[in-house]
Amino acid sequence: MSAVRGMRGKAHKLSRAEEYRAVLAASCRLSGKNFVVKALASYWPRARMGLIVSRKTASRAVDRNRCKRIAREAFRKVRAELPALDILVQPKNDLRTKQNRAIRQELDQLLRDVAAKSGRDQSGRRMSRLEASAL
Repeated sequence: MSAVRGMRGKAHKLSRAEEYRAVLAASCRLSGKNFVVKALASYWPRARMGLIVSRKTASRAVDRNRCKRIAREAFRKVRAELPALDILVQPKNDLRTKQNRAIRQELDQLLRDVAAKSGRDQSGRRMSRLEASAL
């Protein structure tokens, strides 16, 4: 079994610094109450996710790990609906006082919104405005 449940191997993870830099430079950016989500069209056939959780936003390791765990779970639940995108998730503030359910709901919505904003369907083709608004 993989050390990271739900994200088997490297197929669904950003792994190299160049991949992170490319997504950070991307113009597709959504911001919620607690997270910033950036996305870039990917050359991989499926959506991949990377996480940046710094000590500045969550000083305790247990809080950083909780944030990562919840983000991975949210991605795992919606990744079948996502087009081929490289997605980067960053928390904006400490999530210590937030409930897991509220965090998950926000991430679910941000991930769906970033898919719609990217304007691509699951096969990677450009969607019409009507198709994108239906997401």
